[in-house]
Amino acid sequence: MGFSADEASSAINRCGSDASFLELADSIRAAQMAEDEQDLFKEISGYDPSRDKKRIWFEESWKPGKRGRPRTRTEYEKRLPLGRNELSAHSLPNPMVGFGLPTHHRHVTQRKLPEGALGPPYFYYENVALAPKGVWETFSRFLYDIEPEFVDSKFFSASARKRGYIHNLPIDKRFRLLPIPPLTIHEALPATKKWWPSWDKRTQLNCLQTCIASAKLTERIRTAIVNFGDPPPPHVQQFV
Repeated sequence: MGFSADEASSAINRCGSDASFLELADSIRAAQMAEDEQDLFKEISGYDPSRDKKRIWFEESWKPGKRGRPRTRTEYEKRLPLGRNELSAHSLPNPMVGFGLPTHHRHVTQRKLPEGALGPPYFYYENVALAPKGVWETFSRFLYDIEPEFVDSKFFSASARKRGYIHNLPIDKRFRLLPIPPLTIHEALPATKKWWPSWDKRTQLNCLQTCIASAKLTERIRTAIVNFGDPPPPHVQQFV
């Protein structure tokens, strides 16, 4: 199939010496696609992982004499170099339910896959929905020109995360997996209900970050709440 000896050796290391030929070929192709993706982002957005220009630029903007530290994500994105904040949103559906979810029967759609993508074997690629302009179009071009499916996880989980998927999986007769997962923060984390402030109207997580806040940050949040009444002013609510 034209794979190099190094690619074959790496695939055997990843999958094991008892893996089938098809499994090894799948692994090699996945590695090639990952490399293509890195090259793609360099070409489209000018991003170089070895230098991390975004981090360097962000740190520079905090130094004295600069324009000051960005206070919000919107302000930060406005300061990004041209092209980095140009997000491709023209094709995102509203509501973002992809080709149809079991809870949204009215939005079920049909699609016709190219002959070369008719499975099996099936494949699946996922990334953030709000990518720079042209990125999803290029992903599709590498994957049989399959139309991306954009879905917001808020419709089936306690988190709201907008994701895009390119796949050749069947989309007919979708059904909810059991047991049905919690759909709100309080359902997922019941202990939070007792301490949840009445002015915080969020019902779902808007991000997932697997780390613990530092004592310094926790103290800043505590001080901000203590120094103001209940409810605190909007800018304090936004900070918290």
